[in-house]
Amino acid sequence: MLSNTTGEQEGLIKLSFDVQDSKVQVEDRMFYQDIKHLFLSPDPAPMAQEYRLKYCMLGVTMGDNKTPFVVSVVDAFGTFLDYITLPNFGRGIKSPEKQKDIGILRNFIKDRKPIGIAIASGGVSANNTKRDLQRICDDLYDEKALKYKAGIELVDSQCAQIFALSKRSKEEFGDYPDSIRTSISIARTLQDPLLEYAGLAKYPQELCALNLDRGQDILSKEEFYTLICRVLIDIVNK
Repeated sequence: MLSNTTGEQEGLIKLSFDVQDSKVQVEDRMFYQDIKHLFLSPDPAPMAQEYRLKYCMLGVTMGDNKTPFVVSVVDAFGTFLDYITLPNFGRGIKSPEKQKDIGILRNFIKDRKPIGIAIASGGVSANNTKRDLQRICDDLYDEKALKYKAGIELVDSQCAQIFALSKRSKEEFGDYPDSIRTSISIARTLQDPLLEYAGLAKYPQELCALNLDRGQDILSKEEFYTLICRVLIDIVNK
């Protein structure tokens, strides 16, 4: 992963003292393993190191016939670069309006050359969007417009939605609406989920708003917060 995690690691080290001093004993190791995988990013496709330093990620928030789809791009270090809105991407595949949006998205992908595309998961529309994006990327790869095939993943959007409504999000991206802030976090979550979730660890009320597993219902908010911090710390230490 190509993110600068120094600041987050320092925060997690501080949190580790709270975890070590805690008397909370979580017996359900299955719950621990279930949530641990959320913080691990898939390995990107093999590529030359010089290209890896230039790669970007796209994040897609879902829309419908009334709400535009939003696609944001972040660089290899999670810095927000640009976005587009697709007001008609949710229409039927034969719709002229959707075909126009497909052309806009195709040009955006061709220009940005992402290594990964993260789609906010949820419902049939997310799977349909994934298929549309796969066709676009496959065509561009076959045309040699892309050097590498972009990995396309459905990403849990809880972290991104919490981030979009947070004070820190509004301080960082105050000129942009929630949908764009959400798509930025969606891209970052695929790129480096550990770093994105660790950002919530600084604010217990945000971290405790996550609904990760049915098993968390048996825990108090304090116990749940402690468990999540312990998972994050374990991953950093490894």
